[in-house]
Amino acid sequence: MTEGNRNVVLGSKAALRNATDSDKLIVGQGVWSGATLNQNYLIEGDFSTGITTINNVLTLTPIATANRPATPAEGMMYMDSTVDSLKIYINSKWFNINMTEE
Repeated sequence: MTEGNRNVVLGSKAALRNATDSDKLIVGQGVWSGATLNQNYLIEGDFSTGITTINNVLTLTPIATANRPATPAEGMMYMDSTVDSLKIYINSKWFNINMTEE
């Protein structure tokens, strides 16, 4: 991505993705297999659209209810270790995300 601008790139050979990309976030690595570059990115983001893709598992470190953000923002999420529940902040309130066992 040497010709594009406003890019954030972390990882070995990650910048080889596309020379004209702009406003991108790339975290991962490119791996050569013979003459082919296999792009194995953990995180891909586009600052112009605000969309971020995690290409694997996202782990939230559990925190106690008492330690959740004091001034939360819309859409924040955390794993509540006090009640063993995933929480999301919507419309100025914290909500449990209903979970059923597989």
